[in-house]
Amino acid sequence: MFIATGFLKRTPLRVPQQRDGVRPASSKIREALMSMLAASLEDAVIWDLFAGSGSVGLEALSRGARRAVFFEHCSSSLRALEENIRGARRRHPELAATVVRHNLLSAHNPPAAAGSADVLFADPPYRMTVRWLRSFAANSLWWPSAELVIKAAYKDSALLLEQLQQHEAFEDIKERRYGSSLVIRCSRVEEDV
Repeated sequence: MFIATGFLKRTPLRVPQQRDGVRPASSKIREALMSMLAASLEDAVIWDLFAGSGSVGLEALSRGARRAVFFEHCSSSLRALEENIRGARRRHPELAATVVRHNLLSAHNPPAAAGSADVLFADPPYRMTVRWLRSFAANSLWWPSAELVIKAAYKDSALLLEQLQQHEAFEDIKERRYGSSLVIRCSRVEEDV
């Protein structure tokens, strides 16, 4: 597996062992995501939630994001993620990448050290996506005003879209199918101050 586009193109990526439930985004999905987010990526801060190998966050950095924060808690994924960041930094030493060990399925607030984000990409374990989305949507501390992109199982699309449409925090919801995967993109409704 390699970074597909940008100035880090062809940088190899180590993938955590499959038994850990990690499903890295295919190069086709990553390229589609980067095209979808092209206008939002330039100089953006991206949070790669459930980062696994970090392929999406590294792809975003390669395409012009200013900084990526990778949230992961699985030990084997963290090892692969840190190795992938080191490999990318060998090619581009000033790469702004931060790893935050954080269990997104049990923690309700983002760590203060993470700062804020312009784009959030989430690829939770498929069996946990709906539960995670409920918790995430209820907590505006996670994303006061950012774009959210979720990769999920296509079979869960009706339930996820219903959940997003019922929650008043989400607007401009778009979906796209890639084989057995679904990518959903939406924005948070800006709250009046």
